[in-house]
Amino acid sequence: MARGAEVVRQWTILQSIDAARHGTTVADLAKLTRVAKRTIWRDLAALQEAGFPLYDEKDHGTTRWRLNREGFKGLVERGLSLTQLCALYFSRTLVEVLTGTPFHDDLRGVFEQFRELTVLEESYEGPKEMDAAVFPHSLGAHTGEPQRIELEFAARVSPYVKERRWHPSQKIRTLPDGSLRMSLRVCDDWSLRSWILGFGPFARVVSPSALAEEILEALEEARTLYAPRMELEIPTAMFDDQPALPFRLPG
Repeated sequence: MARGAEVVRQWTILQSIDAARHGTTVADLAKLTRVAKRTIWRDLAALQEAGFPLYDEKDHGTTRWRLNREGFKGLVERGLSLTQLCALYFSRTLVEVLTGTPFHDDLRGVFEQFRELTVLEESYEGPKEMDAAVFPHSLGAHTGEPQRIELEFAARVSPYVKERRWHPSQKIRTLPDGSLRMSLRVCDDWSLRSWILGFGPFARVVSPSALAEEILEALEEARTLYAPRMELEIPTAMFDDQPALPFRLPG
C-alpha cells in the first residue's frame, strides 16, 4: 500500500511541476501532497534518477522546480503525451509482478530504453529561403542562356495572361482583335515549354522557330494518344437482314 501511495505522490508532483508556468517550490509540493519536505526532496531525486528532466533555479531567492519539456520532444513528436510517458514510467512497478514469466525481461528492456534517453544540446536550423535571383532567366528552377521569346495568346485567355507578372522581362502588347503579343528574355527550358503547353490551343510560339517546332512535336505526340484509330471494319452481320433485290444482277 505504501508503494502505491509513493507512485501516486510522484505522479502528482510531476503533474504539478509541469502545470506550473513559473515552476513550483518544495514547500508547495509538500502542502499539495501532505507530506514532509524531506519526502518531496527524496521524490525529486528519485524522479531525476529515473530520467525525468527536472531542474531547479533561483527566482528572487526562492528555489523553484521546473520540467524541461525538450527532453520529451522526440517522443511527443511520435504521438506520446507527457501523461502517457509518466504512466509508462510508473507502471514499471507492475513489471515485478511478472517476475518469472516470459514477459518480464522484455518489459524491463523497454523501460531501460526509456531510461537511456537524454536531452541533447544539438539544435537544427532549417534551410534558408532560396533567392529567386538564383534562376534569373527561367520561369522555373533552371539555368541557361536567355533568348528572346515571342508568344501570341488568344483573346479568350488574354485577361488571365495580363493580370500576372510571369517574368521581370515580359512585355505585353494588346492586338486589335483582343489577343496578346508577349515577349520574354528567358532560357528555352522545360519550365518554359510546359508553361506554353499549359495554354493548349490558346498560345502560339511566334519565335524562335526552334521552340515552335518543339511545341508542335509535343502537341503531335499528345494528339496520337487521343486520336481514334480509323480502321473501317464493316461487320457482315449488318447485311444479313436486308431484303432481296427485286431483280437479278447480270451474271
